Amino acid sequence: MIDFHDGSVIKKQFDQAVISGEMLEKHYLYFFTVPATETFAPDFPKEFDTLIIDDYNSQWIIKRNKMVDRFIRKSRRVWKRIGESTDVYMLSFFLNDKKVFSIPYEHVGYPIKAVTIMEALMRENEEVLKNINKE
Repeated sequence: MIDFHDGSVIKKQFDQAVISGEMLEKHYLYFFTVPATETFAPDFPKEFDTLIIDDYNSQWIIKRNKMVDRFIRKSRRVWKRIGESTDVYMLSFFLNDKKVFSIPYEHVGYPIKAVTIMEALMRENEEVLKNINKE
């Protein structure tokens, strides 16, 4: 009988999935790998001045900066099925107040480095909004 409270059983299964290429491990965390055939290269705009991130109840308006450019560089391959879940953001890129590109965003569909950058962008802009509301 398997003791379901024994984490070593789960760890063995995850380690086997890493060996077989189904998962990868980084900093003691396990991630599923997505085959390249299940991804696409987004055609992010070269020219834009503003990124707007829309969620159900929130909106972040971010002027183009180095972090936004890094996010784009790290988002070279994106899962084809982004946008299918209910927990999705919409990224819209604008140039001179005209939308030039939009793409869904959800953390499971983007490379981990892009996700880390996006989380930092949103957190940074949350702090800006809090400070504006205090004034």
